[in-house]
Amino acid sequence: MLERDNYICQICGLPTDPDARPSDDRYPTLDHIASIAVFGRDDDPENLRTAHRWCNIVLGDGMYADAEAVGAAARTRFCG
Repeated sequence: MLERDNYICQICGLPTDPDARPSDDRYPTLDHIASIAVFGRDDDPENLRTAHRWCNIVLGDGMYADAEAVGAAARTRFCG
C-alpha cells in the first residue's frame, strides 16, 4: 500500500519519509480507513492507506478526530 500511494499520506496529502526512524512523526504507516476497533474491518488492501505516523496516531479510530482537521493540523506541523 505504501508503494501504491507513492508514500504520500492519504490523510494530509504530504509525503512520508521512508528513511525516517519508526518513532519519527513523518514515518510511513498503514492506516485502516474503516477502523478495525469500530467497524471490525480487516487488513484488506482496499481498507488500508498510507499515513504519517503522527496523522495515524492523532486520527486514532476516527471516532474522536476528523480526518480533515488532522490533515490541516499535519500540514501546519510539517510545513510550518
